[in-house]
Amino acid sequence: MDERQYDQLFVSIKSIDSLTTRIDERVQSLIKKQIKFDEDVVNLHENIHKMELRLSTLENSNNKSDQRWKGVTGFAVQLIWVILAAWLLYKLGIQSPDVP
Repeated sequence: MDERQYDQLFVSIKSIDSLTTRIDERVQSLIKKQIKFDEDVVNLHENIHKMELRLSTLENSNNKSDQRWKGVTGFAVQLIWVILAAWLLYKLGIQSPDVP
């Protein structure tokens, strides 16, 4: 091989080395970005889990409040019926039945 071919071969090898160095740098950059993205995903997952727990607590609290209001409403309706029945018995002059 003559000198010119060696020079071309040297330039080609240098070009390949430069190319692989740039590829390595880009791959390293992508790896760093992927690691940061994975950390963000983990943080996002943790935040979603915390929000689900808070929502569950809120739903349980709301269900308890609904049950209390149903109890209060039921008692109020029964009280109104008793008062209405007593008033009707009084107006009609009928004695109320004995309570066992």
